[in-house]
Amino acid sequence: MLEPTEDWLMSILYQANRNDTDTYRLFLTMRRYIYDTRDFVGMIEQITPTDIRFKPTTDLADDCFFSVSMFAKHIDRRAVRRGSPSSGFYSKVGRNAFVQIGYPGIAKNWRFWVSYIQERICI
Repeated sequence: MLEPTEDWLMSILYQANRNDTDTYRLFLTMRRYIYDTRDFVGMIEQITPTDIRFKPTTDLADDCFFSVSMFAKHIDRRAVRRGSPSSGFYSKVGRNAFVQIGYPGIAKNWRFWVSYIQERICI
């Protein structure tokens, strides 16, 4: 049985009337950040105090989608201030990552999904 927050999120995503497989995959992406406290911006992660690695492709897809959907303005401000990658960069990386993990429909409908999340989920 889903938690009330999960049920709400699932309901919001399924109201988009898109492919069920892609919708459920994005539900899992968004759900992850309700419970996960790790850093989700960027392409590398620190796994021990002395070791870093490139993120696995599934994590990269999730991280890019979540960060562009929820924090695009912050990412773009940081890009201007510090010269870090823009939300456009993370969108390209995220779309490519979803294609690589077998969800080309998410990549094809990236702009729709990002806009849909931005309009319906506010933090």
